[in-house]
Amino acid sequence: MTTVTNSIDTGILGTCGIDADSLATDLDTMATFPYTDKYSEFVCGAWKSGAVWNGTGRGLDAGLDPYEGPAVVTDLGQRLPYVRHLVGELFDLSRLKYGRLARLTPGSALVPHRDYLELDTNLIRIHLPLETHESCVSSHNTTLYHMNVGEIWFLDATQAHSAVSGWTKDRTHLVLDFQADSLAACFTGEVQSPSIPSTHQVARQPVDREELAAFERAGVLMDATNYRDFLKIAIKMLFTRDITPDEVFDLLEGAARHSPVAAQLDMIPPMRAYFLLRRES
Repeated sequence: MTTVTNSIDTGILGTCGIDADSLATDLDTMATFPYTDKYSEFVCGAWKSGAVWNGTGRGLDAGLDPYEGPAVVTDLGQRLPYVRHLVGELFDLSRLKYGRLARLTPGSALVPHRDYLELDTNLIRIHLPLETHESCVSSHNTTLYHMNVGEIWFLDATQAHSAVSGWTKDRTHLVLDFQADSLAACFTGEVQSPSIPSTHQVARQPVDREELAAFERAGVLMDATNYRDFLKIAIKMLFTRDITPDEVFDLLEGAARHSPVAAQLDMIPPMRAYFLLRRES
């Protein structure tokens, strides 16, 4: 078993030059791809994923399924020459295990979660934003930030993280997972220590306890058909109010207790553990 202990936090590692025309051509090609909704339970809204590198060569195999050996370019990846060129210049491909397109659709919100819980290995995750907007915001524990095209980000996926999109288009990132014992080993050149600059951070308002209580009281309207709508609102509160990822689930559970059909909402209490603590492989 390989275990990488991340003693560093999420942050920007540097920037890279982008050929806007070549990237635009690849983005147009991506728009024609079939996508899978693998890991759709992690999003309120819609999440589209396709593999560019994996262990099978099939673009619709977008899960983190264990395999031996280096990653291979998939059938979808073969159609993205600029993305392959960019990644090949920046990274040591012999250490790459998974490379996926992650498209967060307009208005969607990722459930706060920790990754790799179901694996026997922690990987090193890098994000390359390919198409985004300032209304697309990510979170690392309780820090909010925005990633720009042309930036290279390390994401400590073992920590609670989330994202929301207020954009009218799909926010598209290339997500790369490496098997290596250090960040430096993933790159072909020098890399700086990750940090989230203040210029990239997004402020939140202080929490108003009456607002939280009002949300929970609204649970009188909750049932098995709309509880994820309540979850989405709670997630979006994480991006506007000074609450923690744990408190997102506190809000959902508190609202469920006010539901007249609370007995039908037994799927809610296990959600905190599934997203933040442990998952079976």
